[in-house]
Formats: sequence, C-alpha cells, structure tokens
Amino acid sequence: MEFSASDNKFRGSLPDSIVNLGQLGILDFHNNRLSGELPKGIRSWKKLNDLNLANNEIGGKIPDEIGGLSVLNFLDLSSNRFSGKVPHGLQNLKLNQLNLSYNRLTGELPPLLAKVMYRSSFLGNPGLCGDLKGLCDGRGEAKSVGYVWLLRAIFVVATLVFLVGVVWFYFRYKNFQDAKRAIDKSKWTLMSFHKLGFSEDEILNCLDEDNVIGSGSSGKVYKVVLSSGEVVAVKKIWGGVRKEVESGDVEKGRVQDNAFDAEVETLGKIRHKNIVKLWCCCTTRDCKLLVYEYMPNGSLGDLLHSSKGGLLDWPTRCKIAVDSAEGLSYLHHDCVPAIVHRDVKSNNILLDGDYGARVADFGVAKAVETTAKGTKSMSVIAGSCGYIAPG
Repeated sequence: MEFSASDNKFRGSLPDSIVNLGQLGILDFHNNRLSGELPKGIRSWKKLNDLNLANNEIGGKIPDEIGGLSVLNFLDLSSNRFSGKVPHGLQNLKLNQLNLSYNRLTGELPPLLAKVMYRSSFLGNPGLCGDLKGLCDGRGEAKSVGYVWLLRAIFVVATLVFLVGVVWFYFRYKNFQDAKRAIDKSKWTLMSFHKLGFSEDEILNCLDEDNVIGSGSSGKVYKVVLSSGEVVAVKKIWGGVRKEVESGDVEKGRVQDNAFDAEVETLGKIRHKNIVKLWCCCTTRDCKLLVYEYMPNGSLGDLLHSSKGGLLDWPTRCKIAVDSAEGLSYLHHDCVPAIVHRDVKSNNILLDGDYGARVADFGVAKAVETTAKGTKSMSVIAGSCGYIAPG
C-alpha cells in the first residue's frame, strides 16, 4: 500500500490516525509545509519500506520506535526541524538510504552510523558530534559554517563603518558649506523696490540645483518657496566684469553688468499689472540676483512648444496678446522716460496661474526722452533684436 502526497502545500501535523494504516509500504509527504511532531504509535507500520518526509517543518525528537520498523530501507527526514539525539535503534535497520541532514540534531552519533559512508546523512546539524570529518569536531562543514558567519560579521561591521563615515563626511561638508555661505552672506547688498516679507538670507539658503527651473547664457533661474508659503523666482547672474577679466573677455563682462543694471533700473520703477514685478535685487562681488514674482505657467515660448500647447485655445491666446500689448504700450507711452524693450519674444512673455501675461527680461532695454527738439537717447545697451513668432 502506498500513500504519496508530495509537492503540495499541505499544512499542519500528520494526523494521529495515519498510524492505523498497518499495510503501508510507502509514505511520501516530501516538499510540503507539514509541522508538529511525528505521531505516536508508528511501530504499527510493520510493512513500511519507504518513509520520505523531507523539506517540511516537522520538529520534535525522532522517535526510538522508528528503529523497530524492520523492513524499512529508505528513510529521508532531511530539511526539517528535528532536534535531540539520533536514535540508536537506527543501527538495527538495513537502510539503503539514510538522510537526516539539515535539522537541529545534537549529541553523539550512534557508533555504527559514525562512518564515512553516512557522512552526508548528517550534514547541516551544527550540534551533532562524532568522529566524522565535517561534523562538530571543528573541521569541514562546521568550520565552513563558522567561517561564513565570520564573513557576514565582517561585512556587517564594514558596512556600518562605511555608513558612519558617509554620515560624518556629509555633516562635515554641510557645516563647511554653511560656514562658507555664512561668510558670503555678510558681503551681500540688498536693494528692495517693494515692501518685503523676507530677507536675503532666506533667498540664499534656497539656491541649490534642486530648485533650478531654467538657465541661459548669463545664469540660472530658481524657484524659491519662502517660509511664508509665498513663491518667488530668482535669476542668478554670475560673473560680470570681474569674471570676464579672468577669461580675457572684458567687453563681454561690461555688457553683462550693463544688462543687469539696465534691468534693475528699469523694473525697479515700473508698476503695471502686465509687467513682471521685481521685488528686489541682491549683489555681491561675483554674483548678482534678481528676485521676481513667480509665474506658475512659465514663458509663452516654453508653453507653445511643449505638450501643454493644446491648453492655449484662441480666447486664451487673444488674452495673452492683449495683456502683452498693454504692457508694451505702458512702456512706450506712459513711462517717463519711455522705454523700448528691444527684445520682445515669446520666451520673454511670462504667464501667471490664470494665463495672464507679464512682459519680462529688460536686459537690452533702451530708455528714451522726448524733448522739444526731438527724441534723444538716455542710455544705450547693446543687445540682439528681438523676434516673436506668430501664435
């Protein structure tokens, strides 16, 4: 009689009633999830020839009764949780195959089983002792297991040392950067054009690469969220004359400085709903900052050429055109002196959350004054001619 139920997902213990199957010749439950202990009374399996319970979670002691199964010649209890000693009764069996490996067995092996031919039958039981090489005499398998644990311990310690080193370096570097920034802050000069609810320190603390939203030939633009929740855009212009002196292009440096001064001078005195608001400017020896109101929808040029271009229906496009025209009209006719933008293009038209347009970027603006004798230039800033494509 054969009872085979291997390679399933059976759980729980073997039922006690299974010992009543006295005619069993083969009992095979390997590769399941059985637990508990072997049932009592297995001596009734007088005709059992093959017992395979490998790869389960069965625990407890291996019963001595198993040595009374006189016709048993195949016994595999490997990869379970059996504990205690190996029953001496196993010496009485004429086993063709014995496998008790990878359990939790302890103590001395029965003398007749402490032979080289049975060595592989007892591997993976660190507490099992005997005269066989590879058991708990400190050689072979037990030594290998200890060596593996030693390597793991070394790896864990090395990882902890590495992580501590990284954290230490991070804080040292952060402290160094904070100290450097604190020194730099003392050199900044703030010029405001509106009542401010923030300081230059709050702006400087947010100028990192994670906040960059745009860049150009003269610098980068950052999105800065203030502690009050308000959002501003900061244009950071590097260099100027001092930087270009080092590279030999002094004229380029003067142009950059002139462009910065022109934008500050122009925007600082303008008050119009369709001209981008300049909150303040911060200057130091090697760097200059312009702090503007933040435009959530970016520039018209970026929007037209992005996947969001479809959001601009014709009424919205018309509204943007009218807003831009009103801003330019204010510059041309209502400012004293009048201002010619000279770089009107889609990238210099910024859009607020409701797609209201603001004229921006006055780096090449030209102020003119009308007198009785005609029009004369108040300041001349070099720059390229602007271009705006049809919407």
